[in-house]
Amino acid sequence: MNASFLSHADAAIRNRNTILHYIKQNSPVSRTGIWENINISRASVTQIINRLQNSGLISEVGHGASTGGRKPLYLTFNGDKIKFISFDWILKTITVMTLGEKVLYEKKLDLKPQISPEEFADTIIASINEITRKSGCKKDELANLILSLPGTIDSVQKKVIYSVELSWQNIHIPSLFSGKFDGDIFIERTSNILALCGAENPKLSPYSHFQLFILGESGIGVSTVIHGGIQHGAQCMHGELGHIKLNNKTKCSCGQKGCLEAIVNELFEKSNHQLTDEILDYLAIGISTSINIFDTDILLMGSYIDMMNSKQKEYLIEAIKQRVTASEMRTLKIKFSDDRSRLSQRGMCAFMFDKLFPID
Repeated sequence: MNASFLSHADAAIRNRNTILHYIKQNSPVSRTGIWENINISRASVTQIINRLQNSGLISEVGHGASTGGRKPLYLTFNGDKIKFISFDWILKTITVMTLGEKVLYEKKLDLKPQISPEEFADTIIASINEITRKSGCKKDELANLILSLPGTIDSVQKKVIYSVELSWQNIHIPSLFSGKFDGDIFIERTSNILALCGAENPKLSPYSHFQLFILGESGIGVSTVIHGGIQHGAQCMHGELGHIKLNNKTKCSCGQKGCLEAIVNELFEKSNHQLTDEILDYLAIGISTSINIFDTDILLMGSYIDMMNSKQKEYLIEAIKQRVTASEMRTLKIKFSDDRSRLSQRGMCAFMFDKLFPID
């Protein structure tokens, strides 16, 4: 939505979405708080709030302290008003959720590792039909489907450009579901969805520079969220951290030599699948390089993280900080997580909210 060339109708939608974003990020908030912090006229704010209340997207949650007149009413976002379907390839799980992060139905799918695109779509549609029967939701309530998939993903064109894990190349996802699903379909890279959950709330940090690192035998990658927005890159290849080149002759599956993930995987094999200080040092090289470029807070997850003991985590944190320029001047936060399910669910909600109520 280009703010320089908005029609009256588009401007009204953008104003509505701006107010809804503010309420969601700052709930509970008073009308006065909205008037004072958003550059929209008080009359327009009042009209928009009334419409949002009538639609059920926001609700009043009580009174605040009086400053001399009537006690102000506080408003909050009512995410449970909107339902959607999500599928996560890492977890192999299809879920019916609300934007309020309430899980209404969840099912594990038995998918073979390199399923064809057509088989995948048929499996998802069969699951959606089952969900409609068992969850009690009507089809028109489940009009949005988001697919979290591995590989190089063009979320705008809704295309899997290339996925080693799926063995797919140049697959236009909506075409697979043509005539089978009447609603909107969205796709995004799996790690990007997870990163959306981990990003700092703008209410707490207005800068919100955040990176999530996936570290494991299947690859080493990074997703970046800046000011709440996922970074994709010019060719949708942002985050190929595993393919930074080091002074090493180890051959990588990409055909080149010296890639970080190839070196780490070779060392992992040689150590009989045990993490060593040498492996942790190599991981720290990649992670610190990314921090030096983007100046982010970070969250680490993946199979290598899952097998680390507390001493190894401390060692990795220290190894990262030693390689980060002026680490003592940064408010660097390094965290670990193995809660993929919760990260995925929250990330799906954040992604879907931004798609349904865009302000850019």
